[in-house]
Amino acid sequence: MLVPGWWNFPKGDKIPEDLLMPIGDFVKKYDMEALLPRIWGLTGGGVGSSGTFPEIITINIMKVFIPSIAKTLIGSPRYQPVNTNQELYDKIANHLGDDVLLDTKVIKSERNDNGVQLVVQQKGEDGKEKLIIAKRLLLAIQPTRENMQPFDLNDKESEIWSKPEYGHSWLMVASHSKLPEGTALVNRNASVLEDPLYSYVNAPYTTRFQHYGAPSKAYWVPVGGNDYANFDLEAARQTAQGAMERMAKEGVLPDLKGEQLVVLDSSDHGAVGFGVSADDIRGGWMADVYELQGKRSTWYTGGAVATDFTTTLWKFNDDLLPRIIDTM
Repeated sequence: MLVPGWWNFPKGDKIPEDLLMPIGDFVKKYDMEALLPRIWGLTGGGVGSSGTFPEIITINIMKVFIPSIAKTLIGSPRYQPVNTNQELYDKIANHLGDDVLLDTKVIKSERNDNGVQLVVQQKGEDGKEKLIIAKRLLLAIQPTRENMQPFDLNDKESEIWSKPEYGHSWLMVASHSKLPEGTALVNRNASVLEDPLYSYVNAPYTTRFQHYGAPSKAYWVPVGGNDYANFDLEAARQTAQGAMERMAKEGVLPDLKGEQLVVLDSSDHGAVGFGVSADDIRGGWMADVYELQGKRSTWYTGGAVATDFTTTLWKFNDDLLPRIIDTM
């Protein structure tokens, strides 16, 4: 139902109730409480869903803790790519040449069943605007209200894209002399030892401080916050700093002596943690989203309509692209 896409996701009472119950109830039902801390450490619960981690509905957890991740935890082989994902996009950009417009935003559009016109503006071009005329539009952005504003939404589209909640995710490469080398510190309340279901750090939070290994002095520090529109890099750094100060207070780390976490590099993952309520899903929200596919010459990919992990998302694209071509 979920991987690689939700083309055949059921509606109403045909949806398995397991998918719509809180993850805390789900793991109790199947005697899986011991797994919950691992899920949180890997995913943070997807950041954007409201409520505490155990209150997030199971389907929203399953979109970030997908079957392939679960399989690696029970012994299935893991594959390490020879190169990074970036190489794929670099080669696509080289192949398309001048047809790729980087640092460009859509400022207005017209969409109908006969095609699409987009007015775009490139950064560094002195505000120069370009008109793009296309048979079809494929949107791979997160459809937040801000991102969708230039796309002349009709009433139905506005209603659908007003439902989701988002968080904001940052990945920092950081350093601090008090962090231990050769290990990873997973951030959660000490009471998790007594109560694995209700001892999680609510957003904003950092899930871990993971050393890159000698001789590096750098650590991988993922941070998430609920306020996707306002959670900037300094807010992310302060969140991680606060986690370290609490660890020092509990004796997990030595006294920080006022030393601040230094961000060496960062990646803004933007709006993440896409999720809607159980009531919206029962009401057919997923089916409504997929009914938008192809309407007004517009198609959707990415975290809005599929599981947002590279390999799984490309499987979804393999299914999506022939559908788009068939309409041209």
